[in-house]
Amino acid sequence: MAAELQQLGAIADRHASVRQSIIVQLIKLLLGLWGDFSDARDDAARLAIAARSASLVGSATSRMRLQSRSHLQSVFATMSERPQLPKLVDPYPRNGVSALEVYERPGKQFLWELSRGASVDEARDAATERLRQIAEDDVLLADRDESHRVFEGSKKRVVGYRRVIHPELSTDGTCGLCLVASQRFYTVGELLPLHDRCNCTVMPIVKGDDPGFRLNDDDLKKLYAAAGSTSARDLLNTRITIREHGELGPVLVKEGDNFRTAKEAGRPEYVKPTPESIRAANRKARAEADARMTTTLAELDAIPRDTTDGALIIHRTNLTRARNYLRDYIRALDNAFAALQ
Repeated sequence: MAAELQQLGAIADRHASVRQSIIVQLIKLLLGLWGDFSDARDDAARLAIAARSASLVGSATSRMRLQSRSHLQSVFATMSERPQLPKLVDPYPRNGVSALEVYERPGKQFLWELSRGASVDEARDAATERLRQIAEDDVLLADRDESHRVFEGSKKRVVGYRRVIHPELSTDGTCGLCLVASQRFYTVGELLPLHDRCNCTVMPIVKGDDPGFRLNDDDLKKLYAAAGSTSARDLLNTRITIREHGELGPVLVKEGDNFRTAKEAGRPEYVKPTPESIRAANRKARAEADARMTTTLAELDAIPRDTTDGALIIHRTNLTRARNYLRDYIRALDNAFAALQ
């Protein structure tokens, strides 16, 4: 039993490390693409970067879904179980919005900060943080959703699952939200509540065997020893609650913290993904991309081919980038839709 637990702990640690690597690599690519955010001032350039960002994120979330499956297959094999893997699909993991819309937000954040009097450096810092948070959330969502799909496909064997903390991945140690939530049992039908900078993974509970509880218990003992017991126990006294975010689904927040509901934010309520809702979201994203493509092509056609106007030449270059990156994004949407059939 001890050897199995040690092996499961190593598998969970490896999964958390690979996921963090995917996040870091994605953010590095996105920051390189956006640069100093000065291109956000031009609508065509901002659209081009958003479309390219959406494609990069799609590749990262695809990798994450495959990693999630591989991770859980290793977990089940160690527990002498065989998961029933559902068909692999690869939708954008946010509810009610397209990746194209979401990845225009950092550029718009930059412009909004400038409009309210922030310096260029301050606006850039705010846009960078927005980009980092969006990208990290998307990878975490892909991991959560794929794990949930595997658990639901194997619900004849899996009675529930538990959050597994990873103090080694945080410079400040595991937060109180995760420590408290790690003591909770989730049924197969529940989505794991997330929060910013969450490093937790999940571990299935099979036939009464709850290895996540034992792994967390070991980490808590280490935290008590390192912190002189009291500070870690103070974290466990953190009062938490779960709120529904319109795009992310259930999220963890400290009790009493201000949290706008989807209705208050003027956004659609969260809907748990189904094959029908995923197809509908894909069609909506495709229509949005088609409309942006139509506008882009019309603007390109309106620029004289023999123009010598420097501003028009730059604008044509940005429109051409937008057209090319939109084509790639639309191709990815079509491939995702084909996988749903």
